[in-house]
Amino acid sequence: MAISYRGKNVDMVSLAKKYEKTVALGNAHMNGRGDILGHNGKVVKTREEQLSEYYEGNKFVSETVNLKSDSSKDVEDDLKKIQSENLKKATGRKTPKYTDISEDDKKELEGQLW
Repeated sequence: MAISYRGKNVDMVSLAKKYEKTVALGNAHMNGRGDILGHNGKVVKTREEQLSEYYEGNKFVSETVNLKSDSSKDVEDDLKKIQSENLKKATGRKTPKYTDISEDDKKELEGQLW
């Protein structure tokens, strides 16, 4: 329960439940529940599908490294290998698309951090 400016009790949970199928105002293309809507208000992707995609793409990967090995070079090599694998996993999903720029500009932009 929340209390309005005028001192009336407002049940926000029941309001959210009541209007969860109503299309949101503005350019969000969502309903009150958070589902993405397509043409004529049809649900294209539910909130649960969006969350599962997000968590599938953002999993944390951990690996163990033996810090008591005989040479520090082995440890450094292992760390570099793990870092490069994690970087490939992290950046492999989303690559920027360049449609209206030249090849030289593409190479310049790929060198920058996003």
